[in-house]
Formats: sequence, structure tokens, C-alpha cells
Amino acid sequence: MIYLITFDLYETLFTLPLLVFVLWEVAFNYLNPVQEIVLDRLNGTITYPKRFFYKTPHTVLFSEVQFFEKLDRFESTDSDRDRSQFLYLKHPSNKKKLNLATINIYDRKNDPFGSRLNEVMSFYIWYMDKNRPLPPGTAFDPYRKNDFDRRRDEGFLAPLYPSSIKTSEANSYQAKVKSDYIKNNNF
Repeated sequence: MIYLITFDLYETLFTLPLLVFVLWEVAFNYLNPVQEIVLDRLNGTITYPKRFFYKTPHTVLFSEVQFFEKLDRFESTDSDRDRSQFLYLKHPSNKKKLNLATINIYDRKNDPFGSRLNEVMSFYIWYMDKNRPLPPGTAFDPYRKNDFDRRRDEGFLAPLYPSSIKTSEANSYQAKVKSDYIKNNNF
């Protein structure tokens, strides 16, 4: 109120919307923290992030979610324009869509079957299949031994999601232990 009384009407009309905007941003960021997608490999769940005020995150089974892709709405026959392709994830009982990946493509002819988006989708599926080794990449290296020990203790169960791509163990020692286990247990 002191602010409104001390300034002229002209100055107030220009600065009041800015003040409201700043207060809105502070409140929005305080009440709506960073949005994260949580992939729980061991429980087979995925948690959608919290959206807007006072809404809680939504957790669903990963086996129930649907992947789909969309091309941007830019429709042109001119092949020198950039296009974007989006990979989304959604649950049938929930209208929330999560954008998992955005890939810029030069033209639909360069990637006719969305192979780059298929690679991203395959990575998510590979990671969420707790009966397979962790996907390649240095980010998972600290966890490979514990994951291998867990799978060995469970008896190297069959993969949850079928795939035509072989997923090999991280090193030759783990591959030998797995093959010996399978031979000795008559799988």
C-alpha cells in the first residue's frame, strides 16, 4: 500500500504488473519445485512430475504406459526446413503426457522410421527391464556389480519385455558366471 501511495499513478500502472509477475514467479517456483521423471527400475514404476499448484506426482506401472511420437505441426514441402520429432509417454487412465525426447531432424526422409526416437525409447525400456543388465554407458558403471549380484541372486530371470537385440553382460567374467549358472540349473 505504501508503494501505491508514494508513486504517481503513471508509475504505478507500469510497475504494478511487473511486481505481480515477479510475485507470481516466486510463488510458482516455491510451490512447484523442479519437475523430475522418476524411473523405479526395481519396482517397475514411473512417476510423473508434480504439475502446477498442490497436485501430487502420479505413479503408474511402466508396463502400462504407452509411447508415441509426433512430428511438429510445421507442414511444408520445402526440404531445407528443420523439423522436430517428439517422443511422448502417457498412461491410458491419465491425460498427462510427458515429453521424453525431442530430436531435430532435417527432413522426414532422413529418418523415415524415427530410428533415433526408437533408440531413446529402447533405452528407457532396456533400463526398466530389471531382469536385463543395465544399459551401456558410464553413468551406470558404479551400479553394475550390485545389479549383477541382484540378478544372480534372483536366478537370472527371463526379460520382462521381449527384444530381438541381445543384451550382453558388462564384462566377460559376468557373462561366464551367467552362462555357468544357466548350464548348472538346466534352463
